[in-house]
Amino acid sequence: MDKNEINLALEEIQKIIDQPMNIHGFLGFVQRYEDLETFVDIYANEEYFKSKYKQLSMKKISYSGAKLDLESQHLAKTFKKRLLKLREVAKDLDAERESEVSVIASQNCNEKENKIFIVHGHDGSFKHEVARIIEKQGIKVSILAELSNRHKTILDKFIDEIESCRVAIILYTPDDLLDDSYQARPNVIFEHGYAIAKLGRENVIMMKKADDKNLELHSDIHGVLYTNANDGGWKLELLKELRDIGFELNIDNI
Repeated sequence: MDKNEINLALEEIQKIIDQPMNIHGFLGFVQRYEDLETFVDIYANEEYFKSKYKQLSMKKISYSGAKLDLESQHLAKTFKKRLLKLREVAKDLDAERESEVSVIASQNCNEKENKIFIVHGHDGSFKHEVARIIEKQGIKVSILAELSNRHKTILDKFIDEIESCRVAIILYTPDDLLDDSYQARPNVIFEHGYAIAKLGRENVIMMKKADDKNLELHSDIHGVLYTNANDGGWKLELLKELRDIGFELNIDNI
C-alpha cells in the first residue's frame, strides 16, 4: 500500500471528522464514528499512517485502535463509552419503531380480515346481489368501479385494492359472444389469475351465472370448482365457502 493511497484515506478520515455533529443527531454520530473505525482498521498496521493520523484534528473524534498520544486515547475511550450508550438509544428507537409497525400491521391485518373484492363483468344486478349478501354479514365489499381513481390507472387501482382484501369473488357471466358461445370479459379472466397469484387459490371463489347461454370457461380454469349461480341454493353455498375460509357468519341471515 503506497503513501498516496494512505494520504487519500487520511483526507477521507478528516472529512468524517469535520462533518457537523448535527447531521442526523445521535444516530448520525454513531454512523460517523463507525465510518472512522473502518478507515483506521484498514490502515492501522501502516507506520506512515500512524504518524500522519496523530496530526489530524483528533480533539473532535478519535480512535483507540492505533498508537495515539495519551490525550487522544482518553478522547477515544470517552467516545467509545458514548458510542455504546448511543447504540443502546438506537436500539430502543428501533424497538419503538418495530412496535409502531406492528400496531399498523395489526390494523391492516384486521382490515384485510373483513374485506372481500368482487371481480365482475357486465351483469350489474348479479354483482349487487352478491355484494348485498356479503354486506349483510358485516363484511366489507370492494368493487373497483365504485372506488375513486385518485389519479391512478385502472390496473393500479386494482392491484392496490386487492392487496387490502382477504378474499376475491370472481363472477363469470356471458358477456362476450364468440361464435356459438359466450365468455366472460377479458378483465375478469385477467383479474381471476392475478387474484389466485396474490391471495392463493384457497382464497378465491369462482361463481358462474350463465342463464340459458353457453358460457365457455378459459382453458386454464377448466376443472376448477365453482358455485353455480343458476342453482337456487347458490347464496347458501357462497356463505358456506366464506365460513370455510374463516369468516364468522350467520348462515340464517341471507
